[in-house]
Amino acid sequence: MIGLAVVVAVATLLVGSGLALALRLLPSVRTQLAGLALLAVSLPLAAVFLSGWAMFHMGDDVKILAVAAASASVAVGAALLLAASIAARIRRLRDASRAIAAGDLSVRAPVEGPVEVRALAQEFNETVGKLEALVGSQREFVADASHQLRTPLTAVRLRLENLEREVTAGIF
Repeated sequence: MIGLAVVVAVATLLVGSGLALALRLLPSVRTQLAGLALLAVSLPLAAVFLSGWAMFHMGDDVKILAVAAASASVAVGAALLLAASIAARIRRLRDASRAIAAGDLSVRAPVEGPVEVRALAQEFNETVGKLEALVGSQREFVADASHQLRTPLTAVRLRLENLEREVTAGIF
């Protein structure tokens, strides 16, 4: 009977891990979390039913508890795996935000993951692009204004120099 418990536990582990990886392919965080909730309930329940069937025929309580604990642990592990995946995508977006705040306007957030995270990264990148264009326009304006201010001042300075030469030469 221990062999059956080990088989059920290993099967639960493999099925849970495979389904947890498959949940990462769902298009949105909402559907990933709904799938995780379904997995977290159905996988341990299936293992308990299978173990209960074995217990009904064998009369062994410890084995059913071991299988139930193993399947529940797999469900928690799957939840942690999915949460880590979502958190990593959000962390990359946060890192891009920090780089922008530090002044590096060339950084863009990776557009990947569930629909919501991709949309957020895309909008973030568009905002950074607009900010980069505004800073570029500001630099152009300052350079142009500086040039425009220097030109009249240079003309006045040259006239004064010419006037000084004319006064010194006695032309005036």
